[in-house]
Order: sequence, then C-alpha cells, then structure tokens
Amino acid sequence: MSTEASRTNRRPSESDPHDGLDITEIESYLSRQAEISQAQHFAERFADRMPWLTASQRQDVIRHYIADRLHLMDHIASCYRHQHHLDALRFRSQKMRLIATLLGVITVTAGTVAMLAEMLAAQH
Repeated sequence: MSTEASRTNRRPSESDPHDGLDITEIESYLSRQAEISQAQHFAERFADRMPWLTASQRQDVIRHYIADRLHLMDHIASCYRHQHHLDALRFRSQKMRLIATLLGVITVTAGTVAMLAEMLAAQH
C-alpha cells in the first residue's frame, strides 16, 4: 500500500488530536483564532479609552466586547453561507434552463434537417 493511501485510510489516533483533520477544518480553526486575537486587540484598545474602569470592570468590558464581536462575525459567516447556498441553487437552476434550451434548439435543428432531407429526397 502506498504512503498516500495509508495516510488517507488511517483512523485518527487518540494521542494526536490534529490527526485526521482536513484542510478546511484547519483553515477554519486558524481563521477563528485570528478573529479572537483581533477581537482581543480591539477590545483592549477600546477599554484603554476608559481609564476610570477598575481592573474587574475592564476585564468585563473586554470579555463582552470580544463576545459581541465574535457573535457578529458568526452572524456574518452565517449570512455568507446562506447567500452562497442561494447562489448555488440559482446557478443550478440557470444551468438546467440553459441545458433545456440547448436540447430544444438541438431538437428543432434535427427536425428541420430531417424535414429538409425528406424534401430533397422527394424531389429526386
């Protein structure tokens, strides 16, 4: 068995939590970590503009800011997925209409050619 085949047919091992992840899952994880890091950065900058906050209040503001931003990002991603799904359905529908139109044109063309062939055959 080739190395590639043995790699794709392996079961994820319990000792390695990253074994068996596909590229989409890894990209998703890294993207989420970047979102969290960016949200943390902006939350701290936002809290820095309120020097009167106690340490506990500052942490609450940061935590709420991060949660709100991540919720917003999840909402945007959900809207994107929904729109992508609608676009895929619309594309599939347009493709089917195009195929139906082409089949109709081919049928009419074949009928016309057959009719012309009969007319030519009848003349001779």
